[in-house]
Amino acid sequence: MPYLDLNRFTYIFADLRGYGLSRSMKGRFSAAEAAADSIRLMDLLGAESFDVVGHSMSGLIGQRVLLDARGRVGRLIAIAPVPASGFPLSPSEKEKLVAVIGDDDAAKAMIASRTSSRYGQAWLNRKLAMVRRAALPEAMGGYLEMFTQTDFAAQAVGVRTPVFAIVGAHDIPFYREASVRSGFERLYPNFSLLASQEAGHYPMLETPVLLASQMEEFLAN
Repeated sequence: MPYLDLNRFTYIFADLRGYGLSRSMKGRFSAAEAAADSIRLMDLLGAESFDVVGHSMSGLIGQRVLLDARGRVGRLIAIAPVPASGFPLSPSEKEKLVAVIGDDDAAKAMIASRTSSRYGQAWLNRKLAMVRRAALPEAMGGYLEMFTQTDFAAQAVGVRTPVFAIVGAHDIPFYREASVRSGFERLYPNFSLLASQEAGHYPMLETPVLLASQMEEFLAN
């Protein structure tokens, strides 16, 4: 990723249990477990302090790390994030997300909705292939329960660590500016937000150079 400034920052990319290089790792697939794994990784790397970046449901996990490693996290960047109060769904809405786990057409419809249906089939097929290659169905189901059932907002009230949200203007309403402000501003006194007019739910794929620059400007100040 040549657009990351490795002269100023060191990046550690961690795969959650059941995803990527951690596909073989079983678990409860909970926010607390994922946060504990992340903190343990930083312990093993000898990092006394660190910043955290999380996308979507990992934005929720990042907030859990912020609480569980209090005093060690310098800043949190939450990209198109789920708030600490979770993503509550009606039974019909949840059924649609459950379908994504095994139904390719449902998965592509979900991806398209989170990018305002702006992209062609080639990109949708590529994004779907990334999902299928990365995640075990068991993990997808477990994390779906995690981000729709978890709520630790009451514990996060008043945490003064700087929190920066980057959201996409072409995402679904839950992840857009008004909703994210509502879920974060009431918790974090040092909260700020940037709405990217060029992106939907996947800025790291849609606008990677711009996202890296936005992140690093926040981290450097």
